[in-house]
Amino acid sequence: MTKICIYYHMTKRSNDKTTETCIDLTMLDEIADDILDKQGDSEMVCKHSGYRNVYDVLHNLARIQGYDDAEFRTATAADN
Repeated sequence: MTKICIYYHMTKRSNDKTTETCIDLTMLDEIADDILDKQGDSEMVCKHSGYRNVYDVLHNLARIQGYDDAEFRTATAADN
C-alpha cells in the first residue's frame, strides 16, 4: 500500500468559485504508481474513463462540501 497526496480543484457554478485542496489517500501500489507516473492521464483520475475511481472520490468529496464538481490537478508521494 502506498499513500499519495492528491491536489484537486473544486468548483461551484453558481458563483464561479474555485478552491484548491488536497487529500492523502492510501491505495494499492500499482494504482498509486500509475497515478504518480501518468498524473492526469491516468485512467483512475480521468473523468471520461471507465476506471475513474479516484475521479469519483474527488467529485463526491466536492459535493459534500457544497461544490458542484472536482478536477484532479496533480499527485505527489505523501509524507508518512
